[in-house]
Amino acid sequence: MNDYIPWYIPVGPKDKSFVVDGDNFVLSSDFPLHIIPGDRALMDNEEHHAQDIAATGAAKKKLHVLDLLDGKSQQDIIRIMAAAVDQPNRLVEREISLNSERKRVRSIHINSEGELLRTIVIVGPIK
Repeated sequence: MNDYIPWYIPVGPKDKSFVVDGDNFVLSSDFPLHIIPGDRALMDNEEHHAQDIAATGAAKKKLHVLDLLDGKSQQDIIRIMAAAVDQPNRLVEREISLNSERKRVRSIHINSEGELLRTIVIVGPIK
């Protein structure tokens, strides 16, 4: 039996989103990622269309989700992603403090047949 769960997650113009694989490596984002010494990635505030990280000249190697954030916000987002993995195909939503601002974080883990595992994370302003 093939269980197809239709879903739609709105992403606002001020939201930032990224997709990670089953090992939590970033596959794509709708914001540019800039690599700095130490292989850390910084989220830029500029608005850009989705880009495939693996195809950009700036990121020749895989970036782990832990390379995107630091400190408490990193722990908060990892907890939200873990909650999404524990509840596949269901949207998990929480509020966190990110860069001294309250943000809404939404995550969904796509549970599909086979080994294709994807988790989507969307960070945006609280409405």
